[in-house]
Amino acid sequence: MGFRTLAIEQRSAEVWNLLGAVRTEFSKFGQILEKTSKKLQEAGNHIDAAAVRTRSIEKKLRGVQEMPAAEAAALLESEPWMKTVRRCHSSSLKRASSWVVELREYLSLFLPPRPIAPGTGEQPVTGALNNP
Repeated sequence: MGFRTLAIEQRSAEVWNLLGAVRTEFSKFGQILEKTSKKLQEAGNHIDAAAVRTRSIEKKLRGVQEMPAAEAAALLESEPWMKTVRRCHSSSLKRASSWVVELREYLSLFLPPRPIAPGTGEQPVTGALNNP
């Protein structure tokens, strides 16, 4: 009986150590989720601010007559600032896209696979997520 009790106590200590490690990691995961939530909220705020500015600009431009698309494209292509706008827009989209992919891959380590409805054409989620 003494050896069994000793073995149970040793195993119990191992389980408690494992649970302590899991609790530590889960705490870190909670902090990361909180930071991610703040960043997503911040991005949402920026999008809302851009939408407000867009509506303001549209309101001011209501009285301006539109040009034919070909003329407008030719005029804008000749402007050097337009190339800068396109380059900045492209790099921002790439950064945001890569950040979303990294976030999905990280979260896939902690979240169970999503069930796939038959006939949807989606691939089952295993391990790191692929681009949608």
